[in-house]
Parts: sequence; C-alpha cells; structure tokens
Amino acid sequence: MIFNLTEDIKMIAFRLLQENENDLPPETPDSRAISKEFTLRQAKMNRELQELNRLLEKKETLATQMTLNDDQMKSLREQHEVTNSSNVFYPEI
Repeated sequence: MIFNLTEDIKMIAFRLLQENENDLPPETPDSRAISKEFTLRQAKMNRELQELNRLLEKKETLATQMTLNDDQMKSLREQHEVTNSSNVFYPEI
C-alpha cells in the first residue's frame, strides 16, 4: 500500500497559508530567503518520499513473488514425496 501523503500535506499547508495570510508581516528579503529555503527543502523531501514509496512498492512486489514461489515449491515437494513414496522398492527378507 502506497501512501500519497504529499498531496495531503500540500493541501493542509495551502489552507493554513490562506487562513494566516492576513496575520503575516510584510515580506522582507530575509523572510523571502527563508521561504525559498523552506520550499526547496520541502520539494527535496517530496522527492525522497516518492522514491521511498517506489522502493516500498518494489519490495512488496518481491515479497508477494517470494510467497508465491514458496507455495509452488511446497506443492512440488509434496508431489515429489508422494510420487517417490509410491515407487519405493522394499525387498523381501
């Protein structure tokens, strides 16, 4: 299961910014720099989250395939044991 938290986070941040727009002091060069740094950091974390989700999806697919392979191997082993046990030769003593 892959979570799309980035969209939820964006929507919450957007709403908070809208609500607090009137409460903000006028922009200064420092506040613009801080805002730009925050936006760049958030974009980087967004990319990292997307990469983690992609890797998680691959791991989940691999785990599913391994489980299926284990089930198939168990079935083949059982068939082999049944086949070999019926062909066992017991010499008379």
